[in-house]
Amino acid sequence: MAAPSGELTKSMQEKLVQFQDISGYEDLDRCREILAAHNWDLESAVATVFAEASPSVVRQQRSERLVATVNQDYRAADYVFTNFRPQGWIGFGLHVFRWPLAFFFRTFYNVARFAISLMRRNTMTSIANPEGDVRLFIKQFRDTYGAAAPFLETSYNQALSRAKTDLRFLLVYLHNPSHEDTDDFCRRVFCSESVISWINNNMLLWGCSVQLPEGHKVSRTLQERTYPFMCVIVLRENTMTVVARILGQLESSDQLISILETVKGDNEGSLRAARQKREVDLANQTIREQQNAAYEESLRADQEKARRRREAEELKRKEEEEAIRRAELEALEIERRQQEKLKLAAQVPDEPPQGHEGAIQLALRLPSGKRIDRRFLSEQSMKYLYFYVLCHTDAPDNFEIHTTYPRRKIPCEPVPPSDPPSFKEFGLARNESLMVTDSDA
Repeated sequence: MAAPSGELTKSMQEKLVQFQDISGYEDLDRCREILAAHNWDLESAVATVFAEASPSVVRQQRSERLVATVNQDYRAADYVFTNFRPQGWIGFGLHVFRWPLAFFFRTFYNVARFAISLMRRNTMTSIANPEGDVRLFIKQFRDTYGAAAPFLETSYNQALSRAKTDLRFLLVYLHNPSHEDTDDFCRRVFCSESVISWINNNMLLWGCSVQLPEGHKVSRTLQERTYPFMCVIVLRENTMTVVARILGQLESSDQLISILETVKGDNEGSLRAARQKREVDLANQTIREQQNAAYEESLRADQEKARRRREAEELKRKEEEEAIRRAELEALEIERRQQEKLKLAAQVPDEPPQGHEGAIQLALRLPSGKRIDRRFLSEQSMKYLYFYVLCHTDAPDNFEIHTTYPRRKIPCEPVPPSDPPSFKEFGLARNESLMVTDSDA
């Protein structure tokens, strides 16, 4: 029964609140971890909590848990019945005659039972198999009376936990096969179809023999005074509380059903209050989870915004650094080219005087439209023409030089290891008009 991380289904939320109520743990995260470890099996998780100790400690905790969990200070409704009501003077006389014998027998029986309980107490409390005791009682009960009474096949503690979890009434029956009224009560009243049907529809039923360790322990806890003994336990103010005791022989199954209906009606309000409280707790839990989910979503959104802002700032910083780096490189390149131009300008020969024999006159038109004139000796390499134009402030850095007509490219740019031809070798006349074109335009 899995759910996405951080999300609980409605069933899981109900089990979480119920487990917290049963275990008494205040830490909600701890309750959730325990339930998750048991695959959200509420009964298994509760059983594990009750058994988290060594065997001796478990027995002590279980005994203490019974006394602490079941509140007997509440003023429960006691229904006490006797199996004999004298009628007429003869019946009254027989009752007076038989009373000392009955008193002696009951006194002897109670003393003997008390002595036996003292001798058996250590062995009774040292055995830690409550579920086995209950199953054995149910088998013996059904073999004897043949009734399909809906007994829970769990320990007393687990029956209390289930009643608290399910918010239902728990009817506890302590069976004493040695008591003189037990057999008649079971056959005539308790195992009747009407009683079994009513219990099936209205209450949980748990029972055990007082001659078995689990039943003996519960009998000492509930402090019954006679048999047959039944009591009704229900959740009141977050504590499992004994709200009614039924002791002695009843006249009929209808009488038992009437008593149980009265007890249920008188205490139904406490279960309604518990259900309302549980609904409120579940609603609050849902609200808390929704608020936590909204907070986490808002936190994730804020973190995402912060991450994007950091990334944008980092990108801007890198772009600025890259722009600075490129500017520095460009400045260095400009400086380098400027230094190179100065060196090349120093290599350009002086301009020959006008009318000098062997001099040629070149008129160059720059891309900007500006015209410059320069004389060179015809025997000089045309590389000096390239150096001259390159070092001119109005000339582009990447250019070509062409004749105007016919249009020819002048190979004046030096390409190591050889130099361009001379003006004469290329065939330039004494006066030439040339055009400088920007190769990057």
